[in-house]
Amino acid sequence: RNIITRLSTDKQLPARRLMEEKLIIDGARVSMPVSYILKDPGMTKELLDELINTHIIRPEQDNSVEISHDTLIEPILKYYDERRKQETLEKELQEKEAQIKKISEEQEARAKRNKLITRIVGVAFIITFVFAWYALIKSKEAEKQKNIAVQLKTEADRKKDSVTLLSKRADSLSQQLAANSNIVNQIVLGSYTNESK
Repeated sequence: RNIITRLSTDKQLPARRLMEEKLIIDGARVSMPVSYILKDPGMTKELLDELINTHIIRPEQDNSVEISHDTLIEPILKYYDERRKQETLEKELQEKEAQIKKISEEQEARAKRNKLITRIVGVAFIITFVFAWYALIKSKEAEKQKNIAVQLKTEADRKKDSVTLLSKRADSLSQQLAANSNIVNQIVLGSYTNESK
């Protein structure tokens, strides 16, 4: 562990993966070709040389490397077990953070949706109120016009009745005039007749 912690942060994980996952298989140390090791992300020749210089790994003649001694296997595997637990915890934490973020985003979206719905309902209420107010005014105007029309009809009926009455009086007067005219004619004709005799 001390050897790993002395490395720079960006080199620690590639070094641990090499020792914990590549150079120990089923609790036994195995050798691995350098060319294969250098294909791993973050692994460089410089880092490999650093690890060899600490004597935690050693080079073989066939251009491969292995853990220096069997006594290192147990602490390396213990350290590996701690890393896996830590990575599991970090993964769970990331998942929970992602869930919290998702819930937060959903709540925020719901709040925005509710706010929009509230605004739409408010606008609809205002529009409804304006239309109702307008309809009420128009209804009152229509009632007023209806009353005026009723009054005008009543007035017209009264005038019609007056005209009818006047027409009847005129007819009556006309008849009286005609009757008077006949009487006058008879009187005049009677006087004329008497004078002739």
